[in-house]
Amino acid sequence: MFKKIVYILFLYCFLFSPPVAVGSIRFYFGWLLWPFAIYYVLNKSAVFNRFTKTFRVEFQIMLYLIVYAFVRVLFGGEFSTPIANILALMSLIAVPFFLVFYGKKQNFEINDYIRYILIAGTLASAISFLCLSNPTLDDLVRNRIIQYREGEVGYESLYRGFGFGSQLTSHYSFVLGMIVALGLFFKGHKWFFFAIPVTILACFVNARTGVIVGFAGIFVYFLFSGRAAASIVTFAIGILTWVYMESILTALGASDATLRWTGVFMSDMDTMAAGETQDTTFGYIWNEMLVAPKDLLWLLVGNGYSLFGGKMTEYGYFHSDIGFVNQLSFGGLFYVIPLYYLVYYVIRRFYRHKQKALSLFIFITFLITNFKGGFVFNTPAFALTLLIYYLVILNDKGILIKSK
Repeated sequence: MFKKIVYILFLYCFLFSPPVAVGSIRFYFGWLLWPFAIYYVLNKSAVFNRFTKTFRVEFQIMLYLIVYAFVRVLFGGEFSTPIANILALMSLIAVPFFLVFYGKKQNFEINDYIRYILIAGTLASAISFLCLSNPTLDDLVRNRIIQYREGEVGYESLYRGFGFGSQLTSHYSFVLGMIVALGLFFKGHKWFFFAIPVTILACFVNARTGVIVGFAGIFVYFLFSGRAAASIVTFAIGILTWVYMESILTALGASDATLRWTGVFMSDMDTMAAGETQDTTFGYIWNEMLVAPKDLLWLLVGNGYSLFGGKMTEYGYFHSDIGFVNQLSFGGLFYVIPLYYLVYYVIRRFYRHKQKALSLFIFITFLITNFKGGFVFNTPAFALTLLIYYLVILNDKGILIKSK
């Protein structure tokens, strides 16, 4: 039991990497997994070599992206992207390798891995629920543990960012939305149906895009499950959570600002359902943040900068949240094409391993999250995708313990 609890904590650190301020330094718990991962890579070199051969194409693309990012910066640009790409060696390869084979050492079957991922997601959702409903606890997490600094969303916007994790206003919610789908796609986790409303609530009060990801998972499950009763129950849970969200938030004592923030999102969804987007958040992003390349050179090799930080405003360009725009801005087509081919390759391999629902869901998730933020490269949502990807492929190849 102790080792299972430890594994769940490992997964929580991997997926949500909660930060703790130590003086002027912020320490991320995800870093705690790095020594274990390095030890596993070095101590199990034969297994790791087999692992790299199994995913040779994927790792070759990753290596190209890392090298290209550094070369691009040599000709001018920001160092944040190449540094993030090099760190992806840990988050996308070494740490998932450790999590997979540590689990194998404990005789986990694939449903065991999924169960513990769901538990880690439920734990994160429960913490968000508690922070939302208990201002004292929320203040403790924000101001004593994480210690948000001036300029950060958690410091300035008290109506969102409830929970204990990094990237609360983006990937924390994206990952939770993906976990909703995983709880449905993999059989044998009926208990998770009761956790879906809390998980959707946690998405609502952090990054509303995560709600769309979660509902996309429910929709795909509805299409592929072939289990009419379960599909109807799941769909009903999702709709009821949506309809009564305002009442739930009011009952929890959410602030007026939080209610307005979530209410705008629900209003936007109703407006878009009616075929109108101009006056919605989506319409604003589409019209104001969809920045085209300045010239052919920019299109091919980028300018070395993301527009997210507003660096390019000196050239007359606006800040942009759109992942497609920022990736093209940094590295051009020579960067974007391999980047998106990596996503395509993963989706195609999911499909070939009879994971049609997952392949469609990951494609939809890529479109959603890479529009509002970024799905790839060194991101928690993509890290979760690859962890599941490794599990599915290795399980089919008989490298993991087969389910009875």
